[in-house]
Amino acid sequence: MQAQAYLLVLIVGLITLFTVGKAFAVATAIVFGGATLVFSLAASKLDLRNVSNRRRKSCLFYATNSLITGINCG
Repeated sequence: MQAQAYLLVLIVGLITLFTVGKAFAVATAIVFGGATLVFSLAASKLDLRNVSNRRRKSCLFYATNSLITGINCG
C-alpha cells in the first residue's frame, strides 16, 4: 500500500515537472524569439549590413544625440 502511494506521488511529480518544463520552454522561445524579432527590425530600420557599417552609424548616433563630448568617430 505504501509503495503504491510513493509511486503515485512519483508519477504526479513527474507530470508536474514535465508541465513546468514545457511552460518554461515555451516562455523561453517567446522571449528569445521576440528579442530576435526586435533586433532584426532595428537592424533593418537602421539599414545595418556589416560590422564596420554598424560601428560608423552607432558612433554618429552617439556623437549627435548625446551630451558626451569628445567622441572620436575616426
